[in-house]
Amino acid sequence: DALPIWCVQQKATNKPVNLIQAKNTTNYGLFASYIWLGGISIMLIQLALQLVSIKALARSATKVSTPFSRLATYVHPKVQSPMLIGIVNPKIILPVNFNQLNAQEQQAIINHEQYHHQRGDLQCNLLAYGVLCLFWFNPICWLAYRRFRDDQELACDAHVTQSLSKQQKTSYSQ
Repeated sequence: DALPIWCVQQKATNKPVNLIQAKNTTNYGLFASYIWLGGISIMLIQLALQLVSIKALARSATKVSTPFSRLATYVHPKVQSPMLIGIVNPKIILPVNFNQLNAQEQQAIINHEQYHHQRGDLQCNLLAYGVLCLFWFNPICWLAYRRFRDDQELACDAHVTQSLSKQQKTSYSQ
């Protein structure tokens, strides 16, 4: 279906003649917007699924008492590495073999997780993930997000190890 843009009249018949016609075309901007919103939706669904999984993990974890922790501390058999969860009600979840470590190693691990809490890393992670959701299509944003998360870990490790001896630092890094 042609849409007349410019009309003139023929001299002999006095009928309008279309000089330029525009065709109905695909709206690529709208199509790209749907793809972009679809990507955001997928990322937000992933975030919601992770939240549900972490809540289930926290509910089934066993509370433990540690003299080094100011936060509620739990152990869970599915946890392979210590983690801080919960923005409103923060908790540290530890692997079940945590009690096999010596007191200094336990304290260093707890201090690492508490420093994440002190720095507000979970809130920053949520904000960074929100930005990543908006720019999910940009590979540089994925690299920046990964680097941001790695830098958080390095900052906490540096804080914890600054007062440790060389042998303790070696033990902590393993």
